[in-house]
Amino acid sequence: VVEEAGRWLVRERPTDRPWILIVNIKQPHPPWTPPRALWEFYDPLVRFEDLDERYTEDLSRLHPFHRVFTQYTCSDLATPEELRRGMVGYHGTCEMADRNVGRVLRALDEAGIREETLVVYSSDHGGSVGAHFNSGMGTMYEDSIRVPLIVAGPDIRSGAVESTPVSHLDLYQTFCEALWLPSTERMRGVSLLALLRGEPGAARPPFAASEYHGPGLPGSTFAIRSGPYKYVECAGER
Repeated sequence: VVEEAGRWLVRERPTDRPWILIVNIKQPHPPWTPPRALWEFYDPLVRFEDLDERYTEDLSRLHPFHRVFTQYTCSDLATPEELRRGMVGYHGTCEMADRNVGRVLRALDEAGIREETLVVYSSDHGGSVGAHFNSGMGTMYEDSIRVPLIVAGPDIRSGAVESTPVSHLDLYQTFCEALWLPSTERMRGVSLLALLRGEPGAARPPFAASEYHGPGLPGSTFAIRSGPYKYVECAGER
């Protein structure tokens, strides 16, 4: 995927109109099987005793809704050493993803368009890697729903950190504004372009929403995040 993306950027991208390219890098999706060199680098660095209470809490403390999910992923059966090894593999696989991102950025440099291109780095969901007895995603814990979002490009503030919770819904509106395309009223979200540029009075999304309707849970679950607060609702539960 990355090789094809680099070839397109250098040789095939349009030069007479705006364009958008989405590069989907599968890592760090399971299985977490990095090359041996990466495994051996992270193995001594990851120690179970350094992990916080999310990895050592009692299963009975979990909300009943999420307790079911631990059984679906078999995470309730994992030993501390298996959990640690999973995290070793996860770190190594994350570095594989980072290296692939670097290959895409080098292709932008080779094409001579790094400074004029809006680059957005994000993920479709988080990876719990054993936190709250969850080895996947699907819950409304931050480990599952919080994702990275790094943006660089023309007029974008460099090195700034924005604390306002935003979501993927806002990216659609951001891309529309960046490409001078009209937005459709039926699409939610707020363009982040002015916020990214540090413009005074820039619009901020009032909330970030997340929801899950997939396998492993008894029903749907939802979360609304606004500022430092998050409200979670599990269908049919307290």
